[in-house]
Amino acid sequence: MNENAAQQSPQAQASDPRQSAWVSANAGSGKTTVLVRRVIRLLLDNVPPGKILCLTYTKAAAAHMANEVLKKLSAWVRLDDDALDQAIFEIESGKPSAKRRARARRLFAQALETPGGLKVQTIHAFCDRVLHMFPVEAQAPASFNVLDELGERDLIENARLQVLLDAGRKPNSALGKALTYCIEISGDETIRQVIGEAVHARQQLRGFDLEKSRAAMLASLGLGPEDSYETIAREILESGNIPRSEWESVALALEPLGGNATKTGNLLAEAARTPGNAAADRYLSIFFTAEGEPRKDSGFGAEKSLAAIPGLRERLLGERDRLIPLHDRLRAAREFERTCALFTLAGAVVANYEQAKERRGVLDFADLVTKTVELLEREESAWVHFKLDGGIEHILVDEAQDTSPEQWRIIAKLAEEFFAGKGVSERARTIFAVGDEKQSIFSFQGADPKRFDEMRVKFAAEIAASGQSLGEPRLRRSFRSTQTVLSAVDKIFEAENARKGLSAHDTKGPLHEAVRQIAPGMVEIWPAVQAVKSGGEDDGWDKPLDEMRETSAPMQLARQIATAVNQWIHGGLTVGDRDNGDRPRAVTPGDIIVLVQSRGPLFDAILRALKREGVQVAGADRLKLTENIAVMDMLALGDALLLAQDDLSLRTISRARLPTVTRKPPAYFPAGAKRRCICARSTFIRACSAGTAAGRK
Repeated sequence: MNENAAQQSPQAQASDPRQSAWVSANAGSGKTTVLVRRVIRLLLDNVPPGKILCLTYTKAAAAHMANEVLKKLSAWVRLDDDALDQAIFEIESGKPSAKRRARARRLFAQALETPGGLKVQTIHAFCDRVLHMFPVEAQAPASFNVLDELGERDLIENARLQVLLDAGRKPNSALGKALTYCIEISGDETIRQVIGEAVHARQQLRGFDLEKSRAAMLASLGLGPEDSYETIAREILESGNIPRSEWESVALALEPLGGNATKTGNLLAEAARTPGNAAADRYLSIFFTAEGEPRKDSGFGAEKSLAAIPGLRERLLGERDRLIPLHDRLRAAREFERTCALFTLAGAVVANYEQAKERRGVLDFADLVTKTVELLEREESAWVHFKLDGGIEHILVDEAQDTSPEQWRIIAKLAEEFFAGKGVSERARTIFAVGDEKQSIFSFQGADPKRFDEMRVKFAAEIAASGQSLGEPRLRRSFRSTQTVLSAVDKIFEAENARKGLSAHDTKGPLHEAVRQIAPGMVEIWPAVQAVKSGGEDDGWDKPLDEMRETSAPMQLARQIATAVNQWIHGGLTVGDRDNGDRPRAVTPGDIIVLVQSRGPLFDAILRALKREGVQVAGADRLKLTENIAVMDMLALGDALLLAQDDLSLRTISRARLPTVTRKPPAYFPAGAKRRCICARSTFIRACSAGTAAGRK
């Protein structure tokens, strides 16, 4: 790092357009501001807007960043010289020259006139554009469309149903046997969920050959080619110290002894009644706990009690020792067979799904990234690199901690020529990434926060080899929170074992600093709420299944939150007013946000409790349309109109307050529907309530 960079503030160093930077930024430390400043400083340095590629994680973030850049540039057009000098000075040190001032006023028009505008987009949008530019080289359908989430889900569901139907028609095929095995060990919903998870991770299944992998899987589990669940179960049942023919007699002898001896006898009796090799699991439950640990000597019964049956205790202990390796092998064989069954079904679903996409000429979001990676890493696509390399001089990556390994491969290939060969000497080219490993929340989509630091090391080495340096500023100062809150967070992670996993850097001292040092703050830790026992009272048979008891933990916590909020806004708490120098003022409902882990019972209970306290509350920020009571009533109405025998739906709408509908049925209604179209009139409602057929007329 050069001396000038070392003297700059972290924000100034991060936004310096002449140096590549890898920025670790805490929450609320101004990441968007730094990105906007860096883009504007690049434009001020005569970089054409079309040669700046800014990759963000979401469309909303991309739109926000582009709007922020354009808003600032449009404001510069209307400023006088002194005001414009001050605005430029705020993002870069030094007094701007008249030439730089004139250029600043032209930037807004230049950004608008650039074909396609500023390249601030998501990684998927960038991949979409590249694949449409080079569909033949990428082996993608020409003029393809991108599946949205709903379309992808429908195609996967159709592919799954087709595979299950094929498996049902051919029970002796590999698919049929896999489905039969899955049905025997789990329920329909479990099969659906497991296949769904495997299909979701289909990118990891690309190129996977189950037949070629069987030997490797068996070896990793410590099994031989001849090992299977059936062969190991047979060995367990037929080679024991207690022959299967004696199980019933031994069980009868153990039952009168009491304690663990009786329990052992009961388990042995259950195993004796279980037919075939399925008895192996029952038999193993005698010698192993539910957690799979071998039972202690006393677990079979007291030594004095077992002494009534000469030699039995020794036989039980010897049998336990014999079964320990067999127990592990049986579990391994079961996992192997489950894995093979899952891969067989999931592989067929994925194959059907891929064929359906190919027939329709569409790609999903995962395909966009995968095909772009394959395109850029293919040796024969060198001219594609040449075209892309000529149009990109600076790459900026936002929320880099949530970038997946495949996405990093794209970024690495795009920047490959930045610091090698002619790319170093022809023009100044930089890469910029900002992120925070502590804020990674998209691991379920393949994001790997560790890769953020691994890529830092990779680019640092490449840049150093070119004679340049990679700036690594850390934005610790938060503009969002107060020192009291941030100090509490740092206190939690003060211990060395608690810091593990937060960051690849071995950070010491405070992790966060607050800009608003004088702003008031408070941290309270409430004790966990326990449900109050209801004294054994049963709920009425007509109580809704989703209704919570008033004594339940969510309801108690909701009331506690509502009471506290009500006290705060009636003089019990003050906050710092940012617009008035952080001077204390009374809390208003708009100052308070309640965060919950999920939209479950607690979420709804808090809303109801706040409204009971008279607290102004914005309510749910997202509505599931099909779960709204009015929409559910209308859906039930539709079911009753379409099927005259649907008494349940008819009864449901008979209890609802529905508006009067037209007597004249729509033209597309079937003949005879006119009678059922006047379903909301009060006379109809009264008749329906009696459950009579006359109600339909």
